[in-house]
Amino acid sequence: MRLTILIGSVFLALNMFGQTQLEMNMSSCEKFKKRDKELNLVYNYIIDLYSIDTVFIEKLRLTQNNWIKLRDSDLAIYMLDEEYYGSVAASCWCSFLTELTEQRIDFLNKWAKGNYEEGSVCGGTTRMIGYTDEEYKSHLKFRVKYERD
Repeated sequence: MRLTILIGSVFLALNMFGQTQLEMNMSSCEKFKKRDKELNLVYNYIIDLYSIDTVFIEKLRLTQNNWIKLRDSDLAIYMLDEEYYGSVAASCWCSFLTELTEQRIDFLNKWAKGNYEEGSVCGGTTRMIGYTDEEYKSHLKFRVKYERD
């Protein structure tokens, strides 16, 4: 009797927490969609923050388009033979896309959140740590007006 209850409990637990391949694929792809939305929010935030710097914005747009092409090319070589992977292929693709997108978010956050302290010579165009958006926009206005002219 105890064995029957134990087996029944294990079976119930497995069915409650188990997922079908379709559910796993959907879950993996939903995670990618969320990260992709986050990437677009970060990207648009940077566009707004750096709007005074048209040269930077032009180059950011170019690099973002190039990154999308690279991401798609990387995906093309990630799993060459879709048939080999069967129904798990979609989950694998979405997981790989999520990984690449998270790397891009981390990279772009150097401009969105900050990357260096004031006085550092190697910060490039990334945002200085510790400035509000308005303070940093004022700093950018000065840089664009006096350092590029």
